[in-house]
Amino acid sequence: MGDTVRAELLQSGFIVWFILGLMLLLAEIGWRVGNHIAQKEAAEKITTHDTYQGALFGVMALLIAFNFSGSVSHFDARRDLNEQESIAVSKVGKMIKALPSDETKDIGVTYQHYVDIRVNLFKKPVKLEQLEAHLSELSDLSEKMLRDKGKIVRDTRGSSPEVIDLVSRLSVAVDSMVSIHERQLIASKRHPPAILFAATFLLCFITSFVAGYTLGMKMKRDWILTTLFAVVTTGVIFMMLNLEFPAVGMIDFDSFEENIGSTYTLTDRKS
Repeated sequence: MGDTVRAELLQSGFIVWFILGLMLLLAEIGWRVGNHIAQKEAAEKITTHDTYQGALFGVMALLIAFNFSGSVSHFDARRDLNEQESIAVSKVGKMIKALPSDETKDIGVTYQHYVDIRVNLFKKPVKLEQLEAHLSELSDLSEKMLRDKGKIVRDTRGSSPEVIDLVSRLSVAVDSMVSIHERQLIASKRHPPAILFAATFLLCFITSFVAGYTLGMKMKRDWILTTLFAVVTTGVIFMMLNLEFPAVGMIDFDSFEENIGSTYTLTDRKS
């Protein structure tokens, strides 16, 4: 599935109705098939039906649990990196503010531009074209900050020990900020193999058909349990997908603006 299509499906919620509708449809088809066979052949309930049905539901539950656990782990890792990044960016702002303004004019402008873009990076709704453009711009600004930092180091040679110490700490802070942002980008592209998601969807649809088929063989209907099963399963899958793709999903994991706090005013930013 393409990134653009996935983003649209997650943000619009269409995938929820698609999975839910298809599960209910397959349950109805399964019921009609089972009911037809039961009426045509006067078939009675066979004990192995429950065995096969239990095995299929067990495999589906195991696969969902495995994928959900991985999604939660990936979400926590990205959230931790997000917090580390906000701390690193805030520290850079404080170092810039502490140094003489004539030494930090260039890096201060670059830094403020970086913060403005980063704060709005994951604002909903996320447009992938715009997101890619902003990420590219952040990469260019990171490189410029590294060059500006090197220039400050050269220009402050021979300055007072206090200034040299601040410049050294600024250099470390900038390196840390750039490194953490790069780790964020790598983490955002780390997902389970697509075949695991495909297998999860396929098993959900198969079990819906089997559940309907079993009820059809018994010549019984239970729309309450059938609908409840479809709704719960769809909800779990939707949460799993949003945890795995939080940047383009409906879960707002990016607390950068909240965590960065007073950095907005550290470079005399005017709102």
